[in-house]
Amino acid sequence: MIPRRRLLARLALALLALCAFEGLCSLGLLAYDAAFHSRRPLAERSHTRYDAGLGWVAIESASFPDLYGPGRSMHTNARGFRGRAEVAERVPPDKVRVVFAGDSFTLGYGVDDEDAWPRVIERIDPRVEALNLGQGGYGIDQAWLWYRRTAEGLEHDVLVFAFIAEDFERMRESTFMAYGKPYLELEGGALVERNVPVPKAGYRFPWLAHNRALFNRLGSVALVRRMLGETSRRRQAQDEPALDEPAARAVAEAVFDALAAGARTSGRSLALVHLPSVDPHLAGRVLPLAGWAAAACRGAGERGMRFIDLAPRLEMLPREERSGLFLDESQVDFPDAAGHYSERGNEWIARALLEELAPEIDAAAARSR
Repeated sequence: MIPRRRLLARLALALLALCAFEGLCSLGLLAYDAAFHSRRPLAERSHTRYDAGLGWVAIESASFPDLYGPGRSMHTNARGFRGRAEVAERVPPDKVRVVFAGDSFTLGYGVDDEDAWPRVIERIDPRVEALNLGQGGYGIDQAWLWYRRTAEGLEHDVLVFAFIAEDFERMRESTFMAYGKPYLELEGGALVERNVPVPKAGYRFPWLAHNRALFNRLGSVALVRRMLGETSRRRQAQDEPALDEPAARAVAEAVFDALAAGARTSGRSLALVHLPSVDPHLAGRVLPLAGWAAAACRGAGERGMRFIDLAPRLEMLPREERSGLFLDESQVDFPDAAGHYSERGNEWIARALLEELAPEIDAAAARSR
């Protein structure tokens, strides 16, 4: 008969061996997932830097050859706008300066400088000087803050404030994917910035930030969280948006009103533009501008602002033609590339929007003579 002490020792060794084996299996699975299933950092990490006020902004005066593939390069000027051309404070003689503010769909994600739709507009209509303020991942809030910081004080004739439907949801959050961002609240009727300075953690370790879910599978991580009291209810509370839908709608309307007030003061034209986007998993299915976001845009139109919705126009195209206007994942070697405009898509947007903006551009051109 085995003495009790020796039996306990053997059981302890067996338990330790089991723990060691379990730990090695967990680490092996982590290594496998890291090697074959990890997410690359976004394309924006290649051409942006951390910014305490906005989360991230374009690196100024920079060149990124073949960023999106051969022949698809990106450049920024000294102000951080896309393109090589520098921008003077005053509008050049015989030009109509149009500022385009927005997210990656305005930036021209996935295509060369020359093929981004603001530049295509400039090429089609030589009267236009296009300033491309697009920044990947921006919501309505960041796009407005970036415009206010970099271009509101510049002389310009027309402001095109462009967005996709998702930009309204982004403005409800204090993060975008793994990256901190500011958000806006109304306080006493005034727009107030929150979550500033923006936390920098996600920007310091991009691979870890994008692959945090891999480490969350480790039992040791779950145990530490449990010991620290991070209950499922607490985690759920952390995942709640910073703004509920009524508050977000009020903020969006306040941003539109601020843009309109600036346009009236300066004598420039303003157009709010909904850029059509599609479900990347269902090629050609146009995502609608719906719910509180659509109500905010309708309200802006009722208050005298120009609202242009290009989605219905795109939806009229045959399905196979719509599909060719958007990139798929195989065309750009970065995650979440699918659904952005292809070269053809950028040209379609440029021509459709230029047709809509003809009255504003013609009027500004007549004034400059």
